[in-house]
Amino acid sequence: MLKRPETELTHNPIEETANYDPHKRVALASGHKVWFEDDSKPYIDLIMGYSSANFGHANPNIQNFVIEAASLYDNVVAFTSTSRDHLDRQLITYLEPGPNRLVYYPIGGSKTVDAAVKLARAHTKKSGIISFKGGFHGYSFGAMLSTDEHFVNKKQFKPLPGESISFPFPDRKSTQSKLDASSALSSLDDYLRSHQEDTAAVIFEPIQGAAGFISPPDGFLKDLISLINRYRVVSICDEIQTAVYRTGTFYNHTQSQLQPDIVLVGKSLAGGYYPLGALIATQNFFESIDLSAPGFDSTFSGNLFGIYIANRTLEYAQKISLEKTVKSNGDIMLHILNKLGHFPVVSSIDGNGMALRFKLGYDNQDPQKNKGLAQKVREKAFDNHLIIQTAGIKGDYIKLSPSFFMSVDEFEEAISMLNKSIQEAI
Repeated sequence: MLKRPETELTHNPIEETANYDPHKRVALASGHKVWFEDDSKPYIDLIMGYSSANFGHANPNIQNFVIEAASLYDNVVAFTSTSRDHLDRQLITYLEPGPNRLVYYPIGGSKTVDAAVKLARAHTKKSGIISFKGGFHGYSFGAMLSTDEHFVNKKQFKPLPGESISFPFPDRKSTQSKLDASSALSSLDDYLRSHQEDTAAVIFEPIQGAAGFISPPDGFLKDLISLINRYRVVSICDEIQTAVYRTGTFYNHTQSQLQPDIVLVGKSLAGGYYPLGALIATQNFFESIDLSAPGFDSTFSGNLFGIYIANRTLEYAQKISLEKTVKSNGDIMLHILNKLGHFPVVSSIDGNGMALRFKLGYDNQDPQKNKGLAQKVREKAFDNHLIIQTAGIKGDYIKLSPSFFMSVDEFEEAISMLNKSIQEAI
């Protein structure tokens, strides 16, 4: 029998491999390193699956949890488990004390945001959604409503299931951060005063991920929640990227003692091995749904396999005092990152736990001179066996999400490689 010749595979242009090298084939990932088939030298990974592999690639402890889960069940629908009871309690315990809460487990971040939007609309009987410029909440239709236009061209997918109005999100590293915060809250106040009756929810990230780990100034989030509550609009806190210790504490918003109506978790909740999301809200939200035809469940929501892995992963994090490790190492890593400040193109260096970032660009220069600079640095970094991510609505930030178990010395080595890459790019 004649063997059919292998045809050359064509890269799918909508996939993100084009950001690096679509011809690279991953052979192995372990810890904070990735090996490709055509290269025996490992690459240092400072993306970690967009914070979905926070515990490191192929973490042996989490691998054991996966094996344990697989030995118990795969996808048993319509039932719960003791492991889920434990996970529910853990997710609720980490929140600020408040009314009785329940947890729903969708699949993936976008589906979790979709569920939050549906829950807010059903509960309020209103449809308007307010978001923030630079916000990223996913690419599904419901999540895309609130995602900044710079991250998705929404026009190509119209009609959308509604509209979302967005307001500026202040950056604590801005020279006028307090003024920006006051202006944003004032604008939102004015809008809600005249649109309270048709606004269902305000969705926000406590730290904007895709925008470049933008942290707001102290007090902004507390004032935001107070404003939202005043108009009896639902507050949705999207912690899909920041939760699970990325910024030190399990949730970032608890650093400001906030009590949002709805909290969203995802990414590394199940250790990077399963795309488990979690939506936490007070019981009355769920009771407002028409239970004869709720419109929430899907085949893999409430997945006992993923829930088991997540439950054991969080127990493991507590056992090793992960919160202390992320906080202490994050402070040292930010100090190391500040060494890049000697470059005239580097500014706005910031961090919260192990969510780190800096901005690239010459001050007071022709915008064309800065265009593509961050992308060039990313390309040079990849040449130097370092995987980093560009961010920001203008693509002028570099954000770093080291593995929780990357040592300070290993991070310093990575920043040395990044130093070399910036030097080559400019």
